[in-house]
Amino acid sequence: MSAVKRKARRRSSTPRIGRHIVLMAVLFVLASYALRGAEGKKPAPPAVLDAEALSKELAQIVEGQPGTYGIYLKVLETGEGLEINDVEFPAASCYKLPLALMIYEDAARGRRKLDSKIALQRGDWEAGTGVLQAAKAGTQFAIRHLVRLSVVDSDNIAANMLLRTVGKAALADYYKKCGARVAFSADNLSSPKDMGLFAERLVKFAQEQRDLGRELLSCFLESKSKDRLALGLPDDVELANKIGTLPGVVNDVGVVIGDNMTYVLAVMSKEVGATENGQRTIKLASLAVYRHLSQRAISGGLTATAIGKQILESMDY
Repeated sequence: MSAVKRKARRRSSTPRIGRHIVLMAVLFVLASYALRGAEGKKPAPPAVLDAEALSKELAQIVEGQPGTYGIYLKVLETGEGLEINDVEFPAASCYKLPLALMIYEDAARGRRKLDSKIALQRGDWEAGTGVLQAAKAGTQFAIRHLVRLSVVDSDNIAANMLLRTVGKAALADYYKKCGARVAFSADNLSSPKDMGLFAERLVKFAQEQRDLGRELLSCFLESKSKDRLALGLPDDVELANKIGTLPGVVNDVGVVIGDNMTYVLAVMSKEVGATENGQRTIKLASLAVYRHLSQRAISGGLTATAIGKQILESMDY
């Protein structure tokens, strides 16, 4: 081989080596970034729900009971959930959850003042639960106070005053905006999943709105109606809930807050006969869900402070 050819080969191989070095450097940088991303990424929380097993257990609870039941569950830390018979049920007073939430969200956006007052009208009167039955027409109440009465005492008159003020059409639009499958109407129907969506939205609102969100959440925590879901929970577990009751209808939707787990549970029913039948069935369903999730959370190593618990600690609740 001539000297000229050897020299030419050496010259041609030099750029090739340089390209290899540059490529290796690029790959090294990319690998470094990938490693940093992997180190900074939080590991996914462990699964705490065996949906098939729990669904079977819940189905056994409602089988043989009079009436029809629907159940919705979602664990907020992991996103796991299940649905059983997610059909339309009479919402009864459960609609007071989205009503209150809509009003407080409007207030957070500056569209409504919670201290503005509403005068009681004769058309607002309704029998049933509450403390305003003896109030006289023309008496004025602040919106904030009416929301609290409608949630804590499930006051029907307070809810009627609020609904008259915001408008049924506006509440129907709010249902759609939140992704509810069943729109609010004069029939006041809903589904377990829709009510569960509102309960989850309540938690998110409390996370994002430190003052108004926690104020509203406290109303549901202090609800006096703790005769269904609450009966299946230990005393040290908090429940923010709203019940609904009509003849043959027994409902409860709530946010269950433990030390390392927060979940939404909605149980709705119809044609159950005596109210006690529904109360007992919802209690058993609540107990089954809590036992299942808490046992699997412990065995699975779910040890981080629960979303709901973090909110409660910030409230000094």
